Amino acid sequence: MSNKELQKWTAGRVKDYGNGTYSLYFYAGWKGDAVITVNLISYRESIIFLNFERNFNNDRLIWAANFTDGIAIETTNCTIINEGIWEDKCYYVNPSGLGKTAFVCDKPKKLSCETLSTTSHSLHALDSGTKEDLGSAAVYFSRQEEPYIGEQLRVKIKDNKDYKFPDLPSCGPDLPVTLSSGYWEDDLTFVPLMCRSQQWEINNIEKCLLRKHLYFYGDSTIQQISLHLRSLHLKNANVTSEFVLLRAGSPIQSFAEGIMEADYIDNIQDCTTITPVVIFNACFHFGAWTTRAYIERLFSTKLAMMRLLNRCPNAIVIIKSAHARNVISRVQSVHSANYVM
Repeated sequence: MSNKELQKWTAGRVKDYGNGTYSLYFYAGWKGDAVITVNLISYRESIIFLNFERNFNNDRLIWAANFTDGIAIETTNCTIINEGIWEDKCYYVNPSGLGKTAFVCDKPKKLSCETLSTTSHSLHALDSGTKEDLGSAAVYFSRQEEPYIGEQLRVKIKDNKDYKFPDLPSCGPDLPVTLSSGYWEDDLTFVPLMCRSQQWEINNIEKCLLRKHLYFYGDSTIQQISLHLRSLHLKNANVTSEFVLLRAGSPIQSFAEGIMEADYIDNIQDCTTITPVVIFNACFHFGAWTTRAYIERLFSTKLAMMRLLNRCPNAIVIIKSAHARNVISRVQSVHSANYVM
């Protein structure tokens, strides 16, 4: 439900009664006009296809790998394999970061496997591979071109002067799911309805970050938060940010270190004079991973977080979930589907 002119937005909560009928709930956070839009993300058949692709198709993600000894350069293709047999390949494992998943590359003709220097992955390659995989199943994703169900419903929200804003609990883990998570007061201000939060001023942020070190590990959305923090030029702000490896749709990235978020977390040792705060998210850029490989990666990260909390009881771990995205093409509705996220 939205009003573009007033810059008001909120997402609805759907209740499925299991008999073909649904209820849709909105929190009316403003008075005046509003437009309700219902979007069908995926058909049942498309979800079945997505589950099959994510569980069994290792070849959808192909990286270009550059091998060099400082003079000669060779390029081959790589992928991630969780279950399978391969031979005459270069393979790279990281049990602490990837579990049983291996990064497997075609061998260069002359150079050794140890000379792997950089990898890269283009969205064009992901789109092309997904288009080939779709085949006759493309019809299941036609809804992407006509996503809206029926006509947009226009409503008028009346002012209720007797309404009192709910008394919300403090933000923390294991909060109950409310009928509305909140609404956008404007393009920059979100008003939460799950827990009690606040709009932060610079001096409050600086006090909060005093004697803390923020570690951002994950995808591009987590990098956006760290970049915004740096743009504020805060006093006493210690920020480390890593856009972690083996991501899709990314330019050249160094493979020399080959470490994952679990390795970065294991390297955090200073917690006596400063409080480490780990903020983690690995959703976008990793949605095309197979389910098993992705779960093993997350489980390895979870174990690293548990080791951190064991040696640094004062540490804080924050896991950022993914927001829905606007997919702009049929292939994006497969490899970057909101259902997958």
